[in-house]
Amino acid sequence: SADSLSKVFGRLMSARERKRFYEEPSLVEVAYRSVKATSSVAAADEIASLLLDIDSDFYSSISVPTLLIDGEEAPFSGAFDIGKIAEKFPRGTLVRTCKVPHAGHYATLLEPEICIYTALAFFAEARARRI
Repeated sequence: SADSLSKVFGRLMSARERKRFYEEPSLVEVAYRSVKATSSVAAADEIASLLLDIDSDFYSSISVPTLLIDGEEAPFSGAFDIGKIAEKFPRGTLVRTCKVPHAGHYATLLEPEICIYTALAFFAEARARRI
């Protein structure tokens, strides 16, 4: 239910996202399936800590074209600033960022059109550069 999902992801969701989940129950099922697909909570925590540590060498080791998408209203975006993260990639690596308006952590689920358009434009740019 939206209530149980909100309890699990409350700190990840913006207020607008919580409202959308209550208004559109089908979104709850999609989000639940994505969580269930995660192998374990410990693995998810490990990945999150790696991604959130912008001072580690993780990002500087990535040399493939990368698109970073985040919602403007993501509750932890202060700690996970995609602009700062983009600066950590090696010079010459194609890195683009997108802050999706009116979305939080679930930007790709709640604003799919914006995310798809952004991804297609990114792929076209990467292809034009022959990366």
